[in-house]
Amino acid sequence: MKTMMEIFLTVNSIINVQKPDNQLRILWITENYPPSRGGMAQSCDRIVENLRQQNTLVDIIHFMPGKHRIKAEEKAQGRYIRCYLDGDYGHAMNCLWNFIQNNPDKNYSHVVCFGGYYSMKAAPLYAAWLDRPLVTMLRGNDFDAAIFSTKKQSVLLQALNQSTQISCVCQDMSQKVNRLIKNNKASFIGNGINLNHWHALPSNHLNAQRWRHKNSCEDKVVLGIFGHIKLKKGADFFLQTLQKSGYADKIHCLLVGDFDETVKQTLDNSTQISYSLLPFKDRYELIDYYLSCDIIAIPSFYDGMPNVLLEAGGLGIPVIASSISGMKDMLEDAVHGYLFNPGDFNQCRHAIYQLLNTHKNQLKHYGQQLRQHISQHYNDVIETQNYINLFNRATLKYGNVAQEDKNISFKIGNH
Repeated sequence: MKTMMEIFLTVNSIINVQKPDNQLRILWITENYPPSRGGMAQSCDRIVENLRQQNTLVDIIHFMPGKHRIKAEEKAQGRYIRCYLDGDYGHAMNCLWNFIQNNPDKNYSHVVCFGGYYSMKAAPLYAAWLDRPLVTMLRGNDFDAAIFSTKKQSVLLQALNQSTQISCVCQDMSQKVNRLIKNNKASFIGNGINLNHWHALPSNHLNAQRWRHKNSCEDKVVLGIFGHIKLKKGADFFLQTLQKSGYADKIHCLLVGDFDETVKQTLDNSTQISYSLLPFKDRYELIDYYLSCDIIAIPSFYDGMPNVLLEAGGLGIPVIASSISGMKDMLEDAVHGYLFNPGDFNQCRHAIYQLLNTHKNQLKHYGQQLRQHISQHYNDVIETQNYINLFNRATLKYGNVAQEDKNISFKIGNH
């Protein structure tokens, strides 16, 4: 049996480093943090809280829309600083820099950029002015959308080039980043989940049974699609494939979240697809609906590592997904569910066929294997230790670069 450290090294491909003596104190800049909704805000909250529990001080700067003002609140192990942005971005950033400068506890060890266009514009500048290492944490949309954007590409590349260390939520993204910039600064750190806190109660199972009975789903496979379903998530492609597959009458689709209009149009125009469409739910409200499903679909064209994948899998629900990004890292075909190439109609149709020809007991077995896999390799203890190691490596690397620069200056001055 592998030890915890062996699992940590195998899954995340990160080398442990000696911890510096000084306590970590991080200036964390983001556009994605509660009360903002969505997977990125949820991940940001989880990572920050777990770091704070490990005695890391984190001051969060949260960019939010609204009339410009800066509002700070004291929290355990750090502060929460709301910076509201209106039309004059330059004014807001200069005022925020004054605020940082006037903070008596501004002796930060690192600056973190966690997602968003304005965060990527501000964090490299503040890191340079504070003379601290910049750690950029890339989520799926940060890279996939920005790298091909006329407006955002240069901002993204500047942040990546200036970063001392970069984390990515899937191996494919870390490889792409390392082929774009020098020094192999990008590392894969998968998302994590605490299954001691994320679990079903008897009442959740009862509610799920009631929902299936109410919606006449006893004789159908209930397939769930959850989250903020944008074009990249591939839900419209999957539903159109299901509609043309000849198998739609055997499946009931449960869709929960915020959906693109094209998805709603496909459902409205389809006479074959049986479905329930529910609005966005808070995280713990989702447990009843996850348990109502026999399987979850994540048919993304490109992605990071969706929290839905860990949440559903952590409850023992198997997955039918495109074989990309975080799904490719985590899932094994015919072990945790079914995989198909993104956007491939024939493979997707075949995966649906396999699903319908799998006994429900075997589906449950796939789900239990996925839950065990997540528990061993994608828990929040491993995730948190990965980030602590990332910060420690950034400290050492930044110090080495500073020493090299000092040596170069000395040689030039004495030439």
